[in-house]
Amino acid sequence: MKWFKVIAATLAVSVISVILWWPKDRLGETKAESPVQKMSPRPITGLVQEPKKIISNESAIKETIIQLSQKGLPSLTSQQIQGYLTSNDRDATSLVIGSRLSKNPELLREAVTRFGDNPVVQLEMALRGPTQEERQAALDAFKQHDPQNPLCDYLDSLSAFEHGDFSKAAGGLMQSLDSGTLQDYSLVLASGTEAAYLAAGYSSTEAQLYALFDSSQR
Repeated sequence: MKWFKVIAATLAVSVISVILWWPKDRLGETKAESPVQKMSPRPITGLVQEPKKIISNESAIKETIIQLSQKGLPSLTSQQIQGYLTSNDRDATSLVIGSRLSKNPELLREAVTRFGDNPVVQLEMALRGPTQEERQAALDAFKQHDPQNPLCDYLDSLSAFEHGDFSKAAGGLMQSLDSGTLQDYSLVLASGTEAAYLAAGYSSTEAQLYALFDSSQR
């Protein structure tokens, strides 16, 4: 699935590049766009929602991209992550993001225990659970909550491949091509990552770019 993330991130960076180098006197002629449909109570990342605001931050964006390419995402302290979790009432999205940024599987387990009917939580556990048993249980739950998602077939194929059943793995991949619209909840999780870095004191430009970068690495 990483190829899908890379393509999405590449498209996002392309949009940013067009905005940065598009003649600024032409921006006023742009017609108002229809509101972006929200996928969760959180707004989607500012780079997607309000792209004109990044024009004044062109130098900051370039500097942040260079730092990301050289050093990757900056680490958050345990205190910063706990502050982010508390400010969001340890909801499903914040627990998933906290687990990702801290590499602490106990936060993901807490999310599964408290929000077992949340497909975002189950998908994260199915992909990144610390044990095979937890990943399989999460996959079964995810298939119940989002059965039309092609990721169900994709993850079935991955599980079959890990167990050496290559025929079943190939069949699952073929089946995924005939399924519905792929939904990996990238925008929901990118919004959570952005919020985590904002809560840690990073600028909106940094937080937005960190969210896009993190999404591309998953």
